[in-house]
Parts: sequence; structure tokens; C-alpha cells
Amino acid sequence: MTEWRTLTDSELVELVRKLRALDWSWRLADAEQVAAELGWQIERIRPVAVVLDTGLGPGSGRIRGRDGVATEIEARVTSYTTDDAAGRDRTRTAFAEMTAALSAEFGAPTTRVPGVNPRVRWAGPATTTVLRDSGVSVALHLVTNEVLAREDLIEELEQQGLP
Repeated sequence: MTEWRTLTDSELVELVRKLRALDWSWRLADAEQVAAELGWQIERIRPVAVVLDTGLGPGSGRIRGRDGVATEIEARVTSYTTDDAAGRDRTRTAFAEMTAALSAEFGAPTTRVPGVNPRVRWAGPATTTVLRDSGVSVALHLVTNEVLAREDLIEELEQQGLP
């Protein structure tokens, strides 16, 4: 495994500020503008996603979309760790510390989703900032509220046992 790396609190807060302040078309074709504004490198452009290096290595970021429209910007804010108890402890600690740093800057999360892979959200008028712990890394997402509402509905139906 490579050395464990995380963004500092100030780097994380600055990234969230930049993501929230982005003024762009939300078209995948304009992903180069986002990458340039954030200082990220484009690795691959695919029909449904643009793969990026955000500074934490190859594939550390993505701009996802559908039918040419971007729906989510994702950036890992830690490197990957081992898929075992020690690795999960490492990501859980980073997630808690990052949640505290973002809460100190942007206020309490508007939503907390506990569980094996917890996430916290800070809702905005058109997009929501999401911090997620996958168990092997922590990632920051900027998701359109429309897509997030659809994901929430699907999750709710699955919990009710509905197709």
C-alpha cells in the first residue's frame, strides 16, 4: 500500500468553497473548464464521465453525467487504505475529522446518513455537498439536488422492499 494521504482541513474547506462557487454549464463537454479552475488534470473523457487526477493520483476524481449533462463532481479527499479493520478505522477517523472541519466552516450538516458507509450532506439551492466514507477512502461530492432526490427515493423504496 502507498502512504496514506489526506487533505488538510484548510485544503478541504477551500475545495468545498471552490466547488460551491463553480459557475459553469453543467455540460460534460465543458468539464475542461472545471478541471482548469480546480487545478485538476483530465485523464480520460468518456460519454458518461470525465476521469480526473485531483492531486491524489490517477482516477482520484470524476465528473459524472447522463446524456451530456453533468450530475456530480467527485473528488477523493484521502488516498485509498487497506480493506480491513485498520483501514476502516483510518477512514472513519478521517471522515469524523473532516466532518468537524466542514461543520466548523459551513455549519452543521443538513443530513446525516449513518451506517457502514456513512455520509453527511450540506444542502444548497441547486447542489448538495456530500462527504462519504466508503471504508477504503473518503470522497467529497457535489451533486445536483435533482439527482440526489432521485437517489433518495430509490433508497427509500429499497428500504421498503419495493422495486
